[in-house]
Amino acid sequence: MAADQSVSRVAWPADVPGDEWAIDRPMTVDLALTPNARGRIRFEHGTLWRNGAKVARGRLLMAPTTMDGAYDQAKALADQLDIADRDELETWYKTKGKSVEYPHRGFVYIGRSGVPEDRSVQIRESFAGDAAPWYVTVTFGFPRNAKPTP
Repeated sequence: MAADQSVSRVAWPADVPGDEWAIDRPMTVDLALTPNARGRIRFEHGTLWRNGAKVARGRLLMAPTTMDGAYDQAKALADQLDIADRDELETWYKTKGKSVEYPHRGFVYIGRSGVPEDRSVQIRESFAGDAAPWYVTVTFGFPRNAKPTP
């Protein structure tokens, strides 16, 4: 997608005429945002948004997991997506998401913005029960394809 964000590259279904496609089934995708930000990602649910014939942004949700599982997934995804600054992730993990110093209990965000292909990895509370209380989300976007704000 780094060179071409055409909706045909993601096989946007013809029966989804709007600008939002909710993917409600597990899927594996090869996400290539830049030569250094690429990887194979398996997700449970996703949403893509488009502006005309171009993908504008996406969100991929992984399956609920343990804190250790979410932390490991987030690190691996940060490696794939070329996200180097992980200080907040490390603080969140060391304090088990409950630190007074970390103000977003139940949530951590690491990412890169202000680049042609914005991207982030987030860990959030899943409310799926004690066995899998966390899930990881990958978001990405192409600001040049976004709809102009009025």
